[in-house]
Amino acid sequence: MKTMERVGLAKSIKSDKAKLKTVLKEKVSRGLDKTAFKTNLLYAVAIITITAWIISLRLFPFGDTFQFLLGGVVLSVNLMIFKHTKI
Repeated sequence: MKTMERVGLAKSIKSDKAKLKTVLKEKVSRGLDKTAFKTNLLYAVAIITITAWIISLRLFPFGDTFQFLLGGVVLSVNLMIFKHTKI
């Protein structure tokens, strides 16, 4: 009788382990999807800031000091983005 209980317990553990693996894989894949989306969004923000700064060099008739400060802001934003995405 005890061997039957052990066999039943072993089967139960194996099935629970398989279910746990499936649930864990689903959660990890969902987490990776969110992370990939956030990373792509940050890359888009970086590209937009650089593009806006380059366009502003041609459009705005302000002095070099303003463009230097604006470039510093763009650089700071991009450094924060790349630090957050851990490239």
